[in-house]
Amino acid sequence: MRVWRVGIVATSLLAATAIVAQTSAQPGPATATASPAQTGGVTRGNVTQARVLSATDRKDNWLVYGGNFESQHFSPLNGISDRNVGGLGLAWSTNVDSPMGLALEPIVVDGVIYLGLPLDVVEAFDGVTGKMLWRFDPHIRINGPWRNSYEGRKNRGVAVWNGKVYVGTGDCRIVAINAATGAKVWDTKVCDADQTGITEAPRVGNGLVYTGWAGMEYDVRGGVVAVDAETGKKAWTFWTAPGDPSKPYETKTNAAIAKTWKGDSWQLAGANAWTALTYDPVTNLLFISTSTAGEAAGDFSSSPAEICCSPTASSR
Repeated sequence: MRVWRVGIVATSLLAATAIVAQTSAQPGPATATASPAQTGGVTRGNVTQARVLSATDRKDNWLVYGGNFESQHFSPLNGISDRNVGGLGLAWSTNVDSPMGLALEPIVVDGVIYLGLPLDVVEAFDGVTGKMLWRFDPHIRINGPWRNSYEGRKNRGVAVWNGKVYVGTGDCRIVAINAATGAKVWDTKVCDADQTGITEAPRVGNGLVYTGWAGMEYDVRGGVVAVDAETGKKAWTFWTAPGDPSKPYETKTNAAIAKTWKGDSWQLAGANAWTALTYDPVTNLLFISTSTAGEAAGDFSSSPAEICCSPTASSR
């Protein structure tokens, strides 16, 4: 039995280490897992909702952030135990050109490892050999406001879905990349790069890509956006804090909360959903855990709030 483990060392240039363990009790098959370059006819980045829900597919892959839709960060593999862990060895290693270090969770799909790096560069590696398959640079803007420049130096990973790799950028874009070639498919602006940026790994479910943006410490108004996974067209934005009291509110909840707000404090609301998005395929709901809101947020800034919105909601 061949068991895969992918390790990331974030504090050095040693970046992607694939370890292959062969247990003596269960010898490996006669034909080893083929290198992705040798798997003719197989679509790279072939992640679907059915595969994420399949225990069989999850066993040999790490298809989504957290390992499954519940984001449990738990592997079902049991080939490595306290009895054979001493037999693990280094299969290969490669240096990643990232002096700023790494803060990501790799996605592994059918033997290909996808990494999101600082400045939102994305790289794909052959999990068998460690050979880089492609490198994509979104050329993010870092010469703007300090906030945007800062967010651009952090990346917590990518999402892979239906032959595409998705990365959120420090200048407020979601970019789709061809998982086989590393070529850009589409590029969509989803927030205001003069105020904030995206640092988290996007989530995907029911044909939509979801992300929030960072910057709670800057008093930036929080929100979550969904875009069509195939076309990049924006589907909706869910604001985690109420909007301008002089204009129609985005949600009834926001309308009620906004009554307690003063002046332009809605512009400095905080409550950013910069991470911890969880998609539930059963109810088709997106669960959002927001950061504590900024100083101007009034009563809405108490403890982190969990908000639930429908991924099929109309555009707001």
